[in-house]
Amino acid sequence: MDSSPRLPIQPTESDAASYEAKKPIAKFHIELSSVLDPELLSLYQSPPPLDEHGKEQDWQNETLSFLYGLHFDHKYYPVPESVFEASQTFFKFAYFHLVPYCTARNLKFKSNWESHDLSGIEKSIVMKYMVPDIHGKLSKRYQAGLLRKGQIELVAAVYESMIHQWRVLMDREAREGFFEALHSGYRVLMDLVLEIRSQRLENLLLKYIAASEKADSVGVVEGIIRASRTLEDDVRRMACQDREDRDPSDWRYNYYGCRERAWVILYG
Repeated sequence: MDSSPRLPIQPTESDAASYEAKKPIAKFHIELSSVLDPELLSLYQSPPPLDEHGKEQDWQNETLSFLYGLHFDHKYYPVPESVFEASQTFFKFAYFHLVPYCTARNLKFKSNWESHDLSGIEKSIVMKYMVPDIHGKLSKRYQAGLLRKGQIELVAAVYESMIHQWRVLMDREAREGFFEALHSGYRVLMDLVLEIRSQRLENLLLKYIAASEKADSVGVVEGIIRASRTLEDDVRRMACQDREDRDPSDWRYNYYGCRERAWVILYG
């Protein structure tokens, strides 16, 4: 039996033509003449390759649809151009550099359990939903006119830091650390950067990141998250003390307000 790896089954030209006709570009991009990455746009408008079982390898479709397709026209997903460009850069590196590296290294060391860290990074739920989740949160504030420049810069900084960490690991031909960088960056964005409502805190984080090497940028914010956890647990307990007697929306407002004030006191 042939044990060599099987290459994906590539679609025919007629398959590609019919597929492209079903993949319209978001009207938002057309109206604003958005700068669309040609390689990613071509990937979006081409059918995904098939695996050895004839099934679509569609892990990238979720992100590409939110970047270029009609999902981007949805009321929850238009974002500032600078965020869109940063998301393109992040996904392009992940698709064309990170995933091929991890796949090749995992095949090379498939008999070694230490290489398990590299298997299936492209199928990670975090990888699949990172860009949609970030755009979803930012878009609501953007459309309400509440999105500040500092928050946009922080998102781009965390993206850049994740890419830098992956480059360093790849240059070292590492077999570990890739998932950690992905999950750490996602937590930093979703648990802190996209929750911040204090301009003072945003400016402080940007100052720390600017003073650090790119490889340490996520580490800076990760350290702040760790330092905040104990304090946040106390805040949650205080906010929950009379939760049973309060309206849920009122409780959420009290909780987020307490947390924001705690962040400002601790870091501002």
